Amino acid sequence: RDLVRSRGLGDVYKRQVSTQSTGFAKFSHFPSTNIITNMAKTEFRVEMTCKGCSGAVRSMLKKVDGIEDVQIDLEAKRVVVVGSASTEALTEAIKKTGKATTFIKRED
Repeated sequence: RDLVRSRGLGDVYKRQVSTQSTGFAKFSHFPSTNIITNMAKTEFRVEMTCKGCSGAVRSMLKKVDGIEDVQIDLEAKRVVVVGSASTEALTEAIKKTGKATTFIKRED
């Protein structure tokens, strides 16, 4: 077993290399928080009219634990959130901006 340093998404990780039994390298990342689990894509329709509106929505959603990415389409008034946060937590965060919102779907 050797420790190998590698760069991924701007971060430096230590990876443990194991060649036991198969002869092929198998990697596991440290710390375990780098492993993403229970990721879902949740989509909302949010009444936004300008970049200020979309910025407020993005900022509020980024404060919710478990959010990996927020994608906003201002013209379509669509917000897609990727992460492990519950639909209820996301809805409440959007409502805190004062924008009307409608849940569309969630893909686990």
